[in-house]
Amino acid sequence: MAISSRKSVFAARCRLNSILKPFFTAILVMTCCIVSANAEEWDHEYLGTEMLTSPWAVIQPSRITTDPPQTWAQVNGSLGDTYMDLVSPQWAPESTFTIEFGLNIVTAGGPGKWSQGLYVLAGPNLAWEILVDANRVSIFGATSAGYAGSIGLNVPNTFRFIVTDGVGELYLNNNGTPIISGISGHSAYPGLTELYVGDYGGSLTGDGQWDYLKWNNSQAIAVPEPSTLMSLAFGTLLVVMFSLKARRKVGL
Repeated sequence: MAISSRKSVFAARCRLNSILKPFFTAILVMTCCIVSANAEEWDHEYLGTEMLTSPWAVIQPSRITTDPPQTWAQVNGSLGDTYMDLVSPQWAPESTFTIEFGLNIVTAGGPGKWSQGLYVLAGPNLAWEILVDANRVSIFGATSAGYAGSIGLNVPNTFRFIVTDGVGELYLNNNGTPIISGISGHSAYPGLTELYVGDYGGSLTGDGQWDYLKWNNSQAIAVPEPSTLMSLAFGTLLVVMFSLKARRKVGL
């Protein structure tokens, strides 16, 4: 190959690199920003099957089923009082904390009943019962409130309960708008710091698969807003456009 041809190929590669470099740099920046925006710090996390071992206590283990390699634990409340119980220094919530769980309702509760529940006991005057059924959920605290919506049977759902200065709000499936808000804790379980998962007390009559449960004892971890991620993507696009425009002006 002639020297002039080699120089032309080299120059073309340089121009291509100068065009692609800002693009890939911007992609890298956007990826890092999105990872940063979604970075969440959880103190402890348990898969469903892990809630069947220490430090958890299991009430009526014969009524809880698993299906390896699936990691959920199915609490069959239709058989009666069945739940997982955690009393541990790991669960040491302050007046501000976040707890999230994945739950699939397999069978609904009977008339006027609920399928599954998470009982959040976080100290004096900081107790809530989150009760879930097919297409409805309620929180019972110092006051109570409910939601009727898209919580179907055999559909995995993610619930995030955020408490800020003793007032709780519940989010569904990573939507940035709470489905229930403004619920202060009550004192029905005076001074207890404990978690009950499933059918505590036998008052619930459905079956549900608990996929995981995780929490942060001292932070309100907000649900990432989709608008934040869109803004990051738009900003990255602008970086690419202005970078390419600047290179054209200098003849690259």
